[in-house]
Amino acid sequence: GARLPALPLWTCIKACGARRLCSRLHHAFRSARTAYATVANAQLRLLSERPGGDEPPTVDIVDAISQASACVAFQFAPPGVEKPPPYYDKLNSWFGQVLQREADMISIEVCETESHGVVLRYCPLEGSLLEEQQVGAFASIIEAQLHVLEATVELREPFQKMVQEHPTLRLVHVPGWAGLGGVRYVPVGWEDASNDELNSLNRQLVTQLRATDGAFSCGDGDDGLACVRFGMVTADSDVDELLELVLSAGKEVEESSRALTNMTEVLKKGIEAAQADIERENAERLWQEGLLRRVPVVGRVVDW
Repeated sequence: GARLPALPLWTCIKACGARRLCSRLHHAFRSARTAYATVANAQLRLLSERPGGDEPPTVDIVDAISQASACVAFQFAPPGVEKPPPYYDKLNSWFGQVLQREADMISIEVCETESHGVVLRYCPLEGSLLEEQQVGAFASIIEAQLHVLEATVELREPFQKMVQEHPTLRLVHVPGWAGLGGVRYVPVGWEDASNDELNSLNRQLVTQLRATDGAFSCGDGDDGLACVRFGMVTADSDVDELLELVLSAGKEVEESSRALTNMTEVLKKGIEAAQADIERENAERLWQEGLLRRVPVVGRVVDW
């Protein structure tokens, strides 16, 4: 019974050989230390201690094993807070997904914790190892994404203030969205429009916007209605210009919608007039048939 916990380790040693297993462990710890240094240089918040594995021979074996860890946990967070605001959970989820997609030289896991929110974790014993020749590429990817994260955080509040200054724009909370935020276009006079009309208008608006800029996408606010989602931005992004683009395209879609409504009304009135003419002609025809059915024949009335 006491030996059972050691069975997995014994199995690994038997299958791989002690020398090969030691080499794998040394390589994993070295990879973790390299990743730790890269993350530290990028000034991301580190939530784990520096990986061990390089302790001098004089260190007690029990202490070395108990303190050593080949995992690196980190996150993008504002300084001076223990647990980042909820918005940073969305940013870290986005950050982790980008690293999983673009930094394929390293296995990043996105974890949700109670004390720190969303955290990114690298454990070389569970996935691919970060090789020395790949460190530069990994650092460049982190740096590029940090520029996007920092710019989005910096421009988010000015973006919200600008939206509130326009009478035809409504700021929308989009659950789980890491970008600047959501905006709904509501033309003047559409305050009492139905949900279907607003959804149709804003979906058409997104379709038109995406023809010129892929930064826009269609989403649903927490009220369940469609809106225009603004994605992640860079420091040179002109938020005011993006909003003007939405207003301009929204006006075009609104006019197209109004023209379509007018055309629909014209067609509806034309159909109603045609139906009235048909009903009138039918009434006249029936009246004429009624007369023909009661004509005098040879001095008496014959009812057909």
